[in-house]
Amino acid sequence: MLRHLQSWVQAILVLAIAVATTIGLTTGPASAGIIGDEVQVRVCVGPGHNDIFWYAVHGYNQDSNWVQHEKMPLNGSSDQLRCNMLRNWWWKGKVQVYFYTVDLKFLGSRECDLPAQHGGEVPCVFY
Repeated sequence: MLRHLQSWVQAILVLAIAVATTIGLTTGPASAGIIGDEVQVRVCVGPGHNDIFWYAVHGYNQDSNWVQHEKMPLNGSSDQLRCNMLRNWWWKGKVQVYFYTVDLKFLGSRECDLPAQHGGEVPCVFY
């Protein structure tokens, strides 16, 4: 009975993440197209960070508005480099990347300085 309940809870959590991700990527304030010196961000965490499961990016979008992307899962094995791309979200200047545990407890943040370029993808890699 307990195993059946755990399966349902996991299924609901996965569905909620998928819905939140879809909504965030299509209706977020930073989801407009390229206008100036903005880029898309790929967040990467180096091997050995077993405690990091979620991340969120906060910073200035293409309209110079401060925006906060919702928390996203950082999938993959913690013994290798794990990366996730925030597609259709455009950033410029410096962004803050916040890291969270599996149960969404805040771990800390790091800054990523984005180069001024017209479009493209910039990796923010944290070891």
